[in-house]
Amino acid sequence: MPLTLRPITIGERVWIASGAFIGPGVEIGDGAVVSATSSVFKSVPSYKIVRGNPAIVIASRSLSD
Repeated sequence: MPLTLRPITIGERVWIASGAFIGPGVEIGDGAVVSATSSVFKSVPSYKIVRGNPAIVIASRSLSD
């Protein structure tokens, strides 16, 4: 089985909690949150909160300075 090497892209102001798995080629958008022990196989849009296996969007968030 060949090794899959694709970059993982993580945006700014992102929080990835403990034990989360991010698959090859996935992009995590700016301000996104990945919950603990989630498995992310598809890209996460900006300012979304995901959780689960496979990870799904559960909420949106906004940031204020």
